[in-house]
Amino acid sequence: MSITESMEFVRNVVSDSLSMADSKIVLGSVNEVAEHNSKAEICLSLVKCAQDMSGRDIQPLTRQPTGFARRTPPIALDIHVLFSFMSPNYTSSLDHLSQVIDLFHENPIFDAGNSTGGRFSFPDSLARLALTQEFMGYDELNQLWGIHGGHYLPSVTYQVRIARASS
Repeated sequence: MSITESMEFVRNVVSDSLSMADSKIVLGSVNEVAEHNSKAEICLSLVKCAQDMSGRDIQPLTRQPTGFARRTPPIALDIHVLFSFMSPNYTSSLDHLSQVIDLFHENPIFDAGNSTGGRFSFPDSLARLALTQEFMGYDELNQLWGIHGGHYLPSVTYQVRIARASS
């Protein structure tokens, strides 16, 4: 599924950029990771998933030599990913937070053309990933961290727009 591939790819990008071992950057629930994985320093959690309707083709029919054929356009998803920083040293968490913000500010779009040369490759099932930092007010942060157990950690949330490769 493209959600798992997308989050794994983003995790690998962060791991390479920060020169951190894979075991220090994990996917999962913040509470579970904080309780059961003492080596983890960064946790990526899925917060929300929605279908992206902004670029959807509204023409479900295509012209064929024999008439019209119904087609299903590829689905585009928006996933919202929470990056939580849980280094044993608080200043290290803040440094990692700053590095992740800088990384995705400088490189907000990933595709097969610009994601080569690292120790991983861009997933074949995806056409593009576009990351946008989300602003959250105090009320939204309170609700988000209440859902995750109430223990606030330095964090940032990104909307990751997933464009799947056409088959």
